[in-house]
Amino acid sequence: MATFTFDTEIIRDEEVFLVEVEYACNAIVPETYYQPAEGGEVELIGVYCDDADFELTQDEEDEIYEMCRDRAEKDWNEFKNTDWRN
Repeated sequence: MATFTFDTEIIRDEEVFLVEVEYACNAIVPETYYQPAEGGEVELIGVYCDDADFELTQDEEDEIYEMCRDRAEKDWNEFKNTDWRN
């Protein structure tokens, strides 16, 4: 699994929190003639505000998880195309 981060905002009442989201995604294997697409499972690791854990409501967690899923393929492709050995 590879780990990724991104920043987003969470709005509660009239207060805006800038948070950092950390998530992991395993390898994404594209569909071929012989096998369906597989992989790409996402795991939300944590959400942080000012380097401290940020507690989420269930709705916020669901929304953040969807953001991770929406980003996973692009983030994974960028990761696999980088020269990570150097």
